[in-house]
Amino acid sequence: MRGLPLDDAPKPRRHCLLVFSVLFALSVAGVFFLSPHSVAFTRTAARDFQWLPISCPTQHSALAPAIQFTPSHKENVYVKRLQGAIQIRTETFDGAAQDGSDPWYDKFYEFEAYLLETFPDVFANLKLEHFATHGLLLTWQGSDESLAPIILMAHQDTVPVPDETVERWTHPPFAGHVDHEGWVWGRGVGDCKNTLIAELSAVSELFNAGFSPKRTVLLAFGFDEEGGAVHSARAIANHLEAKYGRDSIFMIVDEGGGVMEDYFGQTWVAPATVRREGQREHQGIGQRPWGAFEHSVRPFLSSSIYLSFADVISLPSNPAQISISLRHTTHPIRPTTQPTPHTGIGILSTLVAAIEAHPPPVALSAGNPFSEFAMCLREYDSVALYSSVEGVLTTRTGTIDGELKRALGHERTWDVAARLMAERSPGDKACVFPSSLLLVGGIDIFLGMGDSRLSTTQAVDIVRGGVKVNALPEEAHAIVNHRVSVDDSIESIQERYLALLKPEAAKFNLSVVDFGEDPPADAERYVRLEIPGGVGAEASPVTPARGDAWRVFSGTSLHLWPDAIVAPYLSTGGTDTRSYVRLTRAIYRFRGMRDSHRENTHTVDERVHVRGHMDAIEWVHAVIQNADADEWRGE
Repeated sequence: MRGLPLDDAPKPRRHCLLVFSVLFALSVAGVFFLSPHSVAFTRTAARDFQWLPISCPTQHSALAPAIQFTPSHKENVYVKRLQGAIQIRTETFDGAAQDGSDPWYDKFYEFEAYLLETFPDVFANLKLEHFATHGLLLTWQGSDESLAPIILMAHQDTVPVPDETVERWTHPPFAGHVDHEGWVWGRGVGDCKNTLIAELSAVSELFNAGFSPKRTVLLAFGFDEEGGAVHSARAIANHLEAKYGRDSIFMIVDEGGGVMEDYFGQTWVAPATVRREGQREHQGIGQRPWGAFEHSVRPFLSSSIYLSFADVISLPSNPAQISISLRHTTHPIRPTTQPTPHTGIGILSTLVAAIEAHPPPVALSAGNPFSEFAMCLREYDSVALYSSVEGVLTTRTGTIDGELKRALGHERTWDVAARLMAERSPGDKACVFPSSLLLVGGIDIFLGMGDSRLSTTQAVDIVRGGVKVNALPEEAHAIVNHRVSVDDSIESIQERYLALLKPEAAKFNLSVVDFGEDPPADAERYVRLEIPGGVGAEASPVTPARGDAWRVFSGTSLHLWPDAIVAPYLSTGGTDTRSYVRLTRAIYRFRGMRDSHRENTHTVDERVHVRGHMDAIEWVHAVIQNADADEWRGE
């Protein structure tokens, strides 16, 4: 692929460069001083890397809907709706029943009844269908059936609140408390009852304003996204595919990214999206799935050790998991006073240490949507701002470290850029000036986390072993969480583990049995590598950051946040959209609110600001109208 000219490339004629520079300067001046401006500021950025394989997506014009959302007169109503949703416990646990009609899920009858009572206009005028008992699909039929529908998603369930953490909450987790600063507290308010209530509120407001869609609007609410035991989203998606066909949906919106403020001195609208399987589009954002491996180890004639990368129930927030369990049984059972040279825990520790010492490599490629975000970072690092109000032209000084900026400027040095982004941390040389560091929810979203966007991640999350202080451990178990990069594959991960564990196993005189193979019948000492069930999940596909759906998405977002840059982003989590990838290439995971208005998702003191909830309603209110105004009819 082509990149910027290198230093040894043929030099262009200087007079051509001069003519181009003059013409470019005149065109920029014309944009600034001759064209009308619909927003307070107009941004330009010098594209000095136009020969790179990708670039920052086009920044479309804001799309103002015909019916404006005016929440001020009903803000208390919107907040009370959200409070009521929080007060109904809809926790989902690992290991829950796989049948949606099981009495364990009866809590969702109460939640559905609350929705019917709270939004009588919506449920009286939209068609309601049930899937897997508690999965809800609402259809607002459009007048033009030739137009591809739009799907708005959310899920009814929440992660649990462990009993031992309840006292640590500032306000009770299921009270739906609203404090004097405007924060709404409670489990699930951030993930994702805020989104669900916002979507229903927006539809209610549009209906009562007399809006009648040409394009069908579908609201899809699963009830086991956090656990995945029933797969209600899959049931809804299968129905929609049977009814409308593959690639039949205009766009899908689900929970995901948000609006990042003062990130490298800019405001960013950063959706996470996925691509239909089999496509090769590069522009967009992906989410990480989960996979699993199993290892069995038999090191001694008198004992057996099983090191297994076993399949575990994977929460959507941890979509790519590999677990390791090691079982070590000595025959006959030996006391601690007569230990073996290496116990099961000792061997497991050696293997885990080797795994952590050799993390997956980082890479920046055109196939990774984070590369587009990086291009936007570089392109808009020095931005010319023209205020139509004050009539002033200013240029903001760049904040990206020069070494990183240069490395991003040519594809041949993207490996250097990937390393720099992965290595940066608040304690190291920062890739931005200290004043521009940004923490969202107490977590640095760029520094020191670049590797999670640029490689398959790995984290040893659980270790167990031994039951008594004076008895040798018979079992040792560890779970390593992996999220598969868009530049990686299950096959490559298998190859790395094989190459890594072979020399480690040799230290204990163990042979290695490869994935998919059975150990010899007479073998008693070996390391066995397996994938439970014989399958693993690859990284999910990527949605293109262009086309009609992208224009509607970005234009709607710029209507609410006119000074923002809209750029694709990579999510390391997963949602119910994994079941919808055959319906459309345009899947945008976006919450329609500022990240600063959402705190502590999935943990103690989860909360959302009232202003954030209002923004979420307004964004859905606008995107329904803007999608309706577009004439895309499907492929």
